[in-house]
Amino acid sequence: LVYDNNIDGAKKDRKKLNDSLGDTVVEEYCENYMVNVILSTYIGKAKKEDIEVVCKADLSENIPIDNIELGLIFTNAIENAILACKKIRNRNERKITIVCKTHCKQIYIQICNPFLGEVQFDGDYPVSPEKGHGIGTRSIASIAVKHDGIFSYTAEGGIFKTTVILNT
Repeated sequence: LVYDNNIDGAKKDRKKLNDSLGDTVVEEYCENYMVNVILSTYIGKAKKEDIEVVCKADLSENIPIDNIELGLIFTNAIENAILACKKIRNRNERKITIVCKTHCKQIYIQICNPFLGEVQFDGDYPVSPEKGHGIGTRSIASIAVKHDGIFSYTAEGGIFKTTVILNT
């Protein structure tokens, strides 16, 4: 939003993020405090919706990627995963898997979740039938491109995967 000079939109998103972080008890998933805050917040949201979350995170505190950009990747992808899982009636089938790690000067992030129905794509991007959705996946992609990385969205066998690799 800031890159698009949408200052009002950025302020609204910042307020929404600050409001959601206010009651968060920070769990330790990795050495990176900001990533821990975001994971704690969104894993907590998922658990309140009876969604199981498996998280394997291994990021150091000193990585050369802006914490806000990392935060945008995690918040957008996990929020989308929560929305998809909430549509699944059988609570035993609601599960989000989060993996993030560094390897060979790259940061690898993958978030997987089940979904109902079919996912439509417009080129590389999933298309949401809901108004106002779809900006997050494009934000994730732009961050990946900015860091000479790659992104992919796949929907196969009832599992949606968001994968991002950032070069550091």
